[in-house]
Amino acid sequence: MAAGALMLTAAMIFLYLRITSALGWMPLCPVHALTSLSCPGCGSQRALASLLEGHIAEAVSHNYILPAALAYLSLCGMHWIFPANNTISKIYRRITTPRALIAVALAMLAWMAVRNIAGC
Repeated sequence: MAAGALMLTAAMIFLYLRITSALGWMPLCPVHALTSLSCPGCGSQRALASLLEGHIAEAVSHNYILPAALAYLSLCGMHWIFPANNTISKIYRRITTPRALIAVALAMLAWMAVRNIAGC
């Protein structure tokens, strides 16, 4: 059941990115639209579209934090798919403690500051 939900989610993301890239239009970031600042996720849609086309360097150039974000989300997703796996469960418990989540939030805020100051 979980694997089916994951496959459906992946297919929907793939379809969304294909349609938006074919149309040449992607939704605007609400943070950027309201503040003119780039949020930590700005460029992620273009980065994922580049990844789907196999352009890894281009994907990273759209959002430098993407590899770390994908690794973190992949670990969380693996726990959802394989909840009985002790190794994955142990890693999941470590990366979702309150202290770890605060560290992730601080890293995202730091990335937002750096990308807006340095123009990344």
